[in-house]
Amino acid sequence: MKFKLVKFALLVGVGAFFINACLSTKPAPIKRESTTPSLQSAATQQIPVLVDFSDELNFKQLQSNFAKPNLHLRIFGDSHMAADFFSSRLRTHIATNAVGFVYPLQPKYHHAVPVSYKSKHFEILNSKSKDLQANFAMGGIIAKALKKDAFIRLDNSITPKATLIAVFKSPHTKDAFLLKDGKNKHFVLKSAVRGKWIFARIKDANFPVQIVALDKNVLLGGFFILNEGSNAVIDTLGINGAKSDLWQKWNESVFLDELNLFKSDIVVLAYGSNDALIGEFDETHFKESYKKLIALLYASNPDTSIILISPPTITHKVNETFELHPDFYRVQKAIYELAKEEKLVLFDMHKLIENYGGKGLWIEQNLSRNDVHLTPDGYKLMADEFYLNLTQMLKNQ
Repeated sequence: MKFKLVKFALLVGVGAFFINACLSTKPAPIKRESTTPSLQSAATQQIPVLVDFSDELNFKQLQSNFAKPNLHLRIFGDSHMAADFFSSRLRTHIATNAVGFVYPLQPKYHHAVPVSYKSKHFEILNSKSKDLQANFAMGGIIAKALKKDAFIRLDNSITPKATLIAVFKSPHTKDAFLLKDGKNKHFVLKSAVRGKWIFARIKDANFPVQIVALDKNVLLGGFFILNEGSNAVIDTLGINGAKSDLWQKWNESVFLDELNLFKSDIVVLAYGSNDALIGEFDETHFKESYKKLIALLYASNPDTSIILISPPTITHKVNETFELHPDFYRVQKAIYELAKEEKLVLFDMHKLIENYGGKGLWIEQNLSRNDVHLTPDGYKLMADEFYLNLTQMLKNQ
């Protein structure tokens, strides 16, 4: 299957779907009937994109969790989630009042809309990297101080004052970090145990905050930015190139501790593209690893609700054209089987693309790249459809 724009001459005269292709933290909510007329008119089918495999117990739990005024929704995924386009759009539909978890620094092409960073003399270690034996905490990103006085300046757009929990590790028991908040209050972070991930809680930290390394080789594994009271949060932990088993490179005990530190009501798992694209697809390993991750999430919170996202159309370059990847339907089938076996709700990004004209039309409309990725507007549309379909499903049943 080759995606050539000439095959979509039927779209002549159709306007661009979005005026602004740039990410905005507060875009106006999309209404399907008024903002997707060109895609709707081209659609030849309407296949359900949100498939409910849950039993009565899981469904009622999802209804209850989604209705919480202080909902914590966390997303784990690959590059489709790493730039925060999808999750940022969800925040326009679901009110939030805190940041939640963020990486210590954002790798290249990653983004977290609610926070901003400035840094000097820190190296980013990524659990996606091959042959890297670092002891990773939740999320799989580490900021390593290359020298004394290396610093990270962290700010956020949601709250000027919050509880900051710094996840850090030191090779010694001396002072590791100095944290200075926006009102020049100072806090020293040190570990009583060498080489162990520590959670340092700083109440009423005024932003921006600056974290200064007091020695080289001290490590930061992330930050929780929370209110002392109620927290409504959508946070996302996406890594470019991540496969569904990447979490197995993270310290499982620390991962569970962090899940317990701030429990999720709903967890969205969005993997699959790289399971097809990187190496030979092993359906058995894929499902077993995914099930272990789901079990770990339930171990942290038995009442959490888990939603799977099946990837958009997976293409790869062959010579000078992009073709459907031969393992795409195998990955999609495995995710459907997994959702059915685990009694979960599944959102199918590929079927949504097919409903609105297919991959070629999305490229024409600047909603998709030629490769596996969508554009920022494509991810925003996905988030709108995810929210609309989920709210309708929970309301109608």
